[in-house]
Amino acid sequence: MIRSPRKLAAPAALIGGALVLAGCSGGGADSASSTDTDATFTEAIVGTITTWNPWESPTSAESKHMAWVYDSLLHQTTDGGVEAWLATSWEQPDASTLDLVLRDDVTFSDGTAFDADAVKANFDYAQSTDTPSECASAVSGIETEVVSATEVTLHMSTPNPDILTDIAGCAGWMVSPTALADPDSLTQSPSGSGPYTLSDSGTIAGQQWTFDKRDDYWSSDTYPFTQVKEVFYSDVTAAANAAQTGDVDLISAIDPKTDTSGLTLVQSAPQEFRGLFITDVAGTICPALGDVRVRQAMNYAIDRDQIAEELYADGVAEVVSSSPFASGSVGYSDELADYYTYDPDKAASLLAEAGYADGFSCDVLNDPATVGDLSTVIVAQLREVGITLTLSDHSDDFVSQLTSGTWAITAGNYTQSASTYANMKGMLSAEGAFFNPLGNSDETFDSLLSSIATTVDEGERDTLYQQLGLAIAEQGWFVAPVQIRSTVGYDADKLTVELTPGNSKPWPYRIGLADA
Repeated sequence: MIRSPRKLAAPAALIGGALVLAGCSGGGADSASSTDTDATFTEAIVGTITTWNPWESPTSAESKHMAWVYDSLLHQTTDGGVEAWLATSWEQPDASTLDLVLRDDVTFSDGTAFDADAVKANFDYAQSTDTPSECASAVSGIETEVVSATEVTLHMSTPNPDILTDIAGCAGWMVSPTALADPDSLTQSPSGSGPYTLSDSGTIAGQQWTFDKRDDYWSSDTYPFTQVKEVFYSDVTAAANAAQTGDVDLISAIDPKTDTSGLTLVQSAPQEFRGLFITDVAGTICPALGDVRVRQAMNYAIDRDQIAEELYADGVAEVVSSSPFASGSVGYSDELADYYTYDPDKAASLLAEAGYADGFSCDVLNDPATVGDLSTVIVAQLREVGITLTLSDHSDDFVSQLTSGTWAITAGNYTQSASTYANMKGMLSAEGAFFNPLGNSDETFDSLLSSIATTVDEGERDTLYQQLGLAIAEQGWFVAPVQIRSTVGYDADKLTVELTPGNSKPWPYRIGLADA
């Protein structure tokens, strides 16, 4: 069943969450921007690049820098869908199988041809690497069957409803099989099928990476720049200073309050789910938390609108009902939007029903470097209904403290990717979920996630995600009042920039010339 890309009603720059499609065809170079033979693009980056092997890159954030040299099998669209790229069409006959049809006119920068054998070489290599990698983990358990030179079938050991979104990101980047045969060569030098190659003369490791456009790239007009420079800065403020002097054209993940001297700001979809994460829903450490009425009372006791207005710049924070689905996302519904209103009286009543009319006390693992003043404000609002939470700051050793399983509540931030199912598993699963170190489980969550994984029809899957969103709010695992949008600053006189849901940094194919 081949389907068209998914469309949403919300504006592209403000779409929340991510959508996963069952099948699609189309897209590609026909909608590309024009080429300017004299164009150079300079981007400020704060993170560095430690390897050019995407299957061994520790995080997708680092690996996004590789998108200049590695093509993905599909491309992400601004409305949360995917479109054709190296794969021209696809079909999902069931939840564990994906058939892909590939282009036949693509070569890697080392001259190796791109074909079904190259896809298999990449996914087989991803299974073999021992290095923890977000890109490799997304295709874990895939057996690749070569049907013909231009046809390949992915057999998934477990259903993955995110598979199309994943292979439109770094999990779909294709590395030359010749380079994969000598993976040490990828530490310093990439070998991809993408539009650019890393320049030996213009690159200074740890300071600047320069990319030259390939003369033989099959879709040249999609990428208008003859040369691209990514320049390292120690922090976002230093990058903003560079923007003021015209040294860089684009900065990702900046504070909207930062002086960017005329750069145009564009915001991503809401993607950072932020607030208190109740890791002890069984009440083992803090008994009061074992009662769902207490967790619901905590949610009624916070003033979400006040928090969004007073703590964040305009448009940065979207109010949410302690569920990780923001407006426009696949699991969002009108019922979810108004699930928790600010109602201290109702909070007090629920506490009394649960036997805590006089409130209770509990310690909170706090990460102020990430959440800022949010945790302090939430604590102050909860104190008004008798709940006393004591913040313990651990930004320096936050991960080790969280995974120790000794905290009942964590003040933190969960950055959601474009892969919705993986996001939900990362918050709700009893096994391996980062913000679930005590292994909490919920029968409704587990049942819905199981159904989502095996449902190919996207309409049915949307309904299941909406049910999950409401169930999360009802159970009160989170006291999270906002989702945060990331902000990108760019020179609008020179560039056009579009963001895709789940990404705080624009893909290279979403950056064009303003006068094109």
